[in-house]
Amino acid sequence: MVLDNIDKLYTSFRNIFLYINELTLDKSQKKFVGEKLIYILNNSIVGHLEYHRMWLFKTFSSGDGSEIDNLATYYNEFVDDFSRRKIILALGEGNRQSWFKTRKRNLNRLSNWERRAFLASAKCLPGDEASHWYRSILPRLDVLEVAVVKWAGKKT
Repeated sequence: MVLDNIDKLYTSFRNIFLYINELTLDKSQKKFVGEKLIYILNNSIVGHLEYHRMWLFKTFSSGDGSEIDNLATYYNEFVDDFSRRKIILALGEGNRQSWFKTRKRNLNRLSNWERRAFLASAKCLPGDEASHWYRSILPRLDVLEVAVVKWAGKKT
């Protein structure tokens, strides 16, 4: 009911999404909520604001990323760092290995926020690919990026 009336409740957007992210949902419920969120993104006034998109995409990055199949298309649609960072994190949680494989050579073209999200999420690469890739780029990373890679390495 809250999501159906989000246009009226937009002043509480952040709190609504903090609550949604705390819910324990089964797979079908997550898919249902994911579809509602995509509808809001595409059809509601709140979907046009970067701040609201950031909270909306955070919902996908907090789960297993399986709630939406075409999340990668939104990466190309929204160019703001807030949205892209959360989309990258969601793609990593969703284990979208092919998305990361095709983009890992372009790491330096990403903004700082996107690059760090990419480094954190690339741990989903299969087998030893992530650890080999991390080792190959380590000398070119700044101190914070090295910390992100070390954190991601512990998660693989």
